[in-house]
Amino acid sequence: AHLRSLVLDDAAVRRLGGQGRATLLFSPPGRPSAAARAYIRAGEADGVDRAYKCRVRTPWWRVPLPAKADVLVTYMNDESVCLCANLACVRHLNSVHGLRLADGARRLGAPVLALAAANSVTALGAELVGRSYGGGLLKLEPREAARLPVPSTGLVARRARALKDFLPAARRLLTAGERERVRNEVDRILGLEALIGAGIDAAVVAVPTIHHEEVALALARAGVHALVEKPIAHCSRAGRRVADAFAERDLVGAVGYVERCNPALRALRERLDAGELGEVYQVLTRRQGPFPARISDVGVVKDLATH
Repeated sequence: AHLRSLVLDDAAVRRLGGQGRATLLFSPPGRPSAAARAYIRAGEADGVDRAYKCRVRTPWWRVPLPAKADVLVTYMNDESVCLCANLACVRHLNSVHGLRLADGARRLGAPVLALAAANSVTALGAELVGRSYGGGLLKLEPREAARLPVPSTGLVARRARALKDFLPAARRLLTAGERERVRNEVDRILGLEALIGAGIDAAVVAVPTIHHEEVALALARAGVHALVEKPIAHCSRAGRRVADAFAERDLVGAVGYVERCNPALRALRERLDAGELGEVYQVLTRRQGPFPARISDVGVVKDLATH
């Protein structure tokens, strides 16, 4: 709960404390005061000193603290990994990970970097490098956290203005539990460049048809194999440009003609080829399901007759 809204500042720490959340750590510098010693004795009376982590420490009550981190990263996750800018400069325990930014990244600002990481590629990467446990829990150990794919500082720098503009709204949305809306907007801001920058080998192009050519050509230029949903493009000339781009680079460029794999249609073709139905003069078809609302930039002929 502490790290779910991109920024942990002094006001957030006070608010969490007012809600009864754990925000204070017993860590007396040097020799404990009389009050601190009384607190330690109370802990020993409750058996706290016999707990596992306490048994292996000397003294048992002094918790080792790493250096203050610029960004905190969630360790145990119920939905997705979250990055949070540590503007309050709090110390953290091993229940979260801490990142210290290089100078170039620090100039971009920890809040902007945390927001940029709230994208679909990073979320998918967490599922791939992390450990899934029962009940939907995702755990990220230190070595796994180091492999988490996040946008490059160059990409974030190019999109910094849009990310900064969205940051206040993103924090409000996350507080309201609208993580998916934040992710969708960050994806829109970062664009295809973020996906290619993650080092993907192949992609499926399932954007509106009018954008097929633009996206497919960008993938071809980056050396990424692609399956383009049908129709391949909005016109035959654009389709030829897409096909040529993949062929020239010896890349796999396929089109999603799923009906070619439909068992009923394959059986029909076999019977036609065998002459079982005689000579065909006319074919009548009827769509059984509703026309998808998302297909708004091409008509029924281009979307269905391509099969």
